[in-house]
Amino acid sequence: MRKLLALSILFISFLSCSNDKNEMPDNNETPTTNIDPVIGTWKLIKKTLDDGGNPIDDTNDCTTKSTIVFTNDGMGDVETYNINDQSSNCEIEESLKIEWKKVSENNYSFNVISKPDENASFSISEDATIDLGATIWKKQ
Repeated sequence: MRKLLALSILFISFLSCSNDKNEMPDNNETPTTNIDPVIGTWKLIKKTLDDGGNPIDDTNDCTTKSTIVFTNDGMGDVETYNINDQSSNCEIEESLKIEWKKVSENNYSFNVISKPDENASFSISEDATIDLGATIWKKQ
């Protein structure tokens, strides 16, 4: 009788073992998805003006409020800030809708929807910045 009971318990324990392939993830686990590194909000960290071949740093507390937001649907928004010369207030200079696409690994292009002639190509550097020539952006 004891042998039968021991065999029954052993048999039940084998049945109760599960294969990891069939287990459902815990509710606390976050599913991993492959999100493109460009998606998110990028903040202006440096703005340079060209004064006849002499670059002038135009970065200030106002210009660094500027952002580019790339969304996962291939669209985005650019909002630039600058100091109004007349009022000396920090104001939105431009608010633009963009369309972006991935050209290759870490290489992208975008065009301004309302200004078809305005487009740019860029790469994401190892330090998570985008250099658009006169401006440098850092992912937030």
